[in-house]
Amino acid sequence: MSTYVKKVHFKLHETYANQNCVLTKPPYEVTETGWGEFEIVIKIFFHDPNERPVTIYHILKLFQSPPGTTPPVVSSDFKKPLVSEFYEELIFQDPSAMMRQLLTNTRQLTLGEYTHDTDFEDKKEKTIKNLLNAKRK
Repeated sequence: MSTYVKKVHFKLHETYANQNCVLTKPPYEVTETGWGEFEIVIKIFFHDPNERPVTIYHILKLFQSPPGTTPPVVSSDFKKPLVSEFYEELIFQDPSAMMRQLLTNTRQLTLGEYTHDTDFEDKKEKTIKNLLNAKRK
């Protein structure tokens, strides 16, 4: 990604001392401690000045509730790891010559097979099924 990504700006909750984190090299990740749930604004800037930055919104959960609790109750006995994965995809429509060059000449770094905790193919099929069922009503 660093071939075409210039920097990534993370805007955290205002209670953090450093709520604006700008990273200019991989890995593009922020490590903080806290408790709660809030929206993070992630803005990706590209090396090509003709490409506008892309903004992504991600809900960050810093606690896990036992399944079926309404309202959610935080339990110290609940030891399941917290996973909050979302599938995001950037599609470049008519990229400039510079951006096309950067995107197509990037070699993929393979550090072994990566698996998500979420089965996105299964989630996609269920979502399509639910949409079709809702459309029939």
